[in-house]
Amino acid sequence: MREFITLLKEWINQGKEAALATVVNVNGSSPRPLGAKMIVSSDSEMHGSVSGGCVETSVLEQALNCIQHGKPELLHFGIPEEVPWSVGLACGGEIDVLVEPLFHPNCPNSFNRELFNKIADLIQHEQPCVLASIISQNHLAEKELFDSGGKRIQIAKTDWGHLLNPFVIISLVDQGQCQHETLQIEEDSKITLFLEPLLPPPRLVIIGAVHIAAALVNYARELGYKTIVIDPRRTFLTPQRFPLADELIHSWPQECLPELHLRKQDCIAVLSHNEKIDLPALQHALSTSSKYIGLLGSLKTREERFKALREMGIAEPQLARIHAPIGLNIKAKTPEEIALSIMAEIIACRRS
Repeated sequence: MREFITLLKEWINQGKEAALATVVNVNGSSPRPLGAKMIVSSDSEMHGSVSGGCVETSVLEQALNCIQHGKPELLHFGIPEEVPWSVGLACGGEIDVLVEPLFHPNCPNSFNRELFNKIADLIQHEQPCVLASIISQNHLAEKELFDSGGKRIQIAKTDWGHLLNPFVIISLVDQGQCQHETLQIEEDSKITLFLEPLLPPPRLVIIGAVHIAAALVNYARELGYKTIVIDPRRTFLTPQRFPLADELIHSWPQECLPELHLRKQDCIAVLSHNEKIDLPALQHALSTSSKYIGLLGSLKTREERFKALREMGIAEPQLARIHAPIGLNIKAKTPEEIALSIMAEIIACRRS
């Protein structure tokens, strides 16, 4: 959702109407994951994708219909076996796509302006939340918003949000993955929810303002990471060398890392190749839940750092969390190639 906020605001200011399409169910192979989105304007402009090209035309048509009539639809796409030239997924999987009008008076409990503004505000202030949407036909697209502690943020006048276990919400925020939930709202009535965590962007914390770090900032930014570069050496860490970094911190790692409160989705790349900088950075990184910790250097450097960490009391299972030498083995030589190998390894770790 984060990437669409600015564009949707532009469309609103231009007097355009819009619809949102979201992949809410996946069976088998799919070009796009759960939660993938596409927005469509009343001028037939589109941004994002739900299948990588297989079904976008059909979704676009339905989105324009939703804008006109103000009625959400749940679309199903699979393999077009009976009619080979019909719309379907060539990869062999199946997806369900929820297409809904935005800010339409016919859907007051769906994506109204108040809900949009609240989500935009939470995203701007990097506050995690979970958006719950009904994807069963009864009350289709009706929504509730929850904070990271599972508390309802009252937006729509709905009567089912209080039935959702707060611990489900808390777990989703921690895992960062979409999922489904079934609620019994009446004795003979159930609804199926699509739960979507809307989280702050993952951070890539780079220790050491070396040449590789500059290239790594560029790749990470393109992939949606917030980049922070840390180095006590002011000569190395300058805005001129890192114009695209989100934050530059002139400090020793042990002094500033605790203040960052690193999360599971955050990544740490230790690149300084300087023992006085590497070791405190690794020691703190291993005390966090960060899923990815990488260390630049040869196998010899790895053994030297690991030996020092053992002497600090770091156990073997913790040391095994460190990716060293850093990056996938793609025979990289240049700083840019090494940065690419690091980013590829981060993605592989994130998706595992």
